[in-house]
Amino acid sequence: MIEFAKNINLYPYQKIGKKWLIERYLSNQSALLADDMGLGKTIQAISFLVEKFRSGEIENCLIVVPNTLLANWCNEFNKFTSGADIYLHWGIRHGMASQVKSRQIVISTYSTVRQDESLFEDLSFDVVILDEASLIKNPDSSRTMAIKAINRKFSIAMTGTPFENSPLDLWTLTDFLFKDFFGDLETFKRDYGDIHELSESKRSFLEDSIKSIMLRRMKEDVLEDLPEKIDVYTPLTMSPKERIRYIQLETEIKENIDDKAVALKLIIELRKFTSHPGLQDGSLFDLDIVKLKAASNKFSHLCSIIENTNNNEKILVFENFVDPIRKFTEAIKDHYGIPCFEIHGKIQDRQNVIDDFSNESSKCILFLNPKTAGMGLNIVAANHVVHFSRQWNPALEAQATARAWRNGQELPVLVYYLYYEHTVESTISRRLELKESISTDLIQVTDSSEDINDFYFETYLDATQ
Repeated sequence: MIEFAKNINLYPYQKIGKKWLIERYLSNQSALLADDMGLGKTIQAISFLVEKFRSGEIENCLIVVPNTLLANWCNEFNKFTSGADIYLHWGIRHGMASQVKSRQIVISTYSTVRQDESLFEDLSFDVVILDEASLIKNPDSSRTMAIKAINRKFSIAMTGTPFENSPLDLWTLTDFLFKDFFGDLETFKRDYGDIHELSESKRSFLEDSIKSIMLRRMKEDVLEDLPEKIDVYTPLTMSPKERIRYIQLETEIKENIDDKAVALKLIIELRKFTSHPGLQDGSLFDLDIVKLKAASNKFSHLCSIIENTNNNEKILVFENFVDPIRKFTEAIKDHYGIPCFEIHGKIQDRQNVIDDFSNESSKCILFLNPKTAGMGLNIVAANHVVHFSRQWNPALEAQATARAWRNGQELPVLVYYLYYEHTVESTISRRLELKESISTDLIQVTDSSEDINDFYFETYLDATQ
């Protein structure tokens, strides 16, 4: 029997979210959970599921997620529950419906549901949850049609950005939750297709209609409930192609572990690969943003964070290598039209960069190298911090985070720690969390390693002994 883990307490607004989901379920009304990024939509959904499974009201559910978040959802279930029967259905599966029918919690991906559409036609679920539901915003895509074809009794769509580019985003989301909520597509396009040409009455109608099925809280709405710093540990799943190359590199390291000089060179290649495969194979600067995302699930998730950040918020991204900083800055600026800034060893006038970043009136991003920017910089204009590359010492990451989380910061700071699950990155992430948990202001748990390459080497050395 699935149970909620002991010593896990929801924030008051999360309890309200759970209660709202339960009320929607009891009234047979699907739900759009659209809380701001970082407010814990996942834990609200999980707590709802636990209650409904325990009461016997539901027997199974399907959770559809982006490829990158498979590991994260498993991690969240393991963290917040016990006794959950979880079945991962993803990749090129095309399995039998019988493999899925008997499972309590099925987690799949948008691409897998599209590939296995015929399999899902033979299944029925008590609850279907879409994470990052804006991925079905194109009403004519095969992905959207496959998702809408799933047999289900109750639906939850989760997204921090219910409206991104056009009113059609709202039509597609609501049509998944309630067929023809806004009428047929062609009529909606005719009446609401261009947001800039809508009358005040039509805008009010859209807003009032969507509010009737949506729960949306922004960080400023729940500031009293939030801690000053919210740590978001995000284990990511590699694509099959990434995984194959990663295993090749890791095998070479283990085969050469007795020759430290050779192993260290290979470790640098592995670190380059986990920053972005294009950095390791030399193709980085030949890739546009579509290919950058396709080649790296980690970079793809970074783009999701950017897309889900409010227009008046700013982001710091810490990355160890200079070339990805330069390339990511260029690609994101060109694609999203967002001002991007850089601080690394080749940037001399860093304070001017910070001043320009701080003076921007809308969303912007500052990419930083931790060695260059880990100390001495005050960047409280930002309230999102992304550790794209992990360090080997929690004190170093804390110093980097402190660029934003310090006196003068008026908002809770969301700190994202990105790492690939089932890799040396996840091993290091767990070590860092353990060290941080036993550190105090006076006692910092560090390593004898001279740098991160030595730290990786010691990690592989321990694994082979």
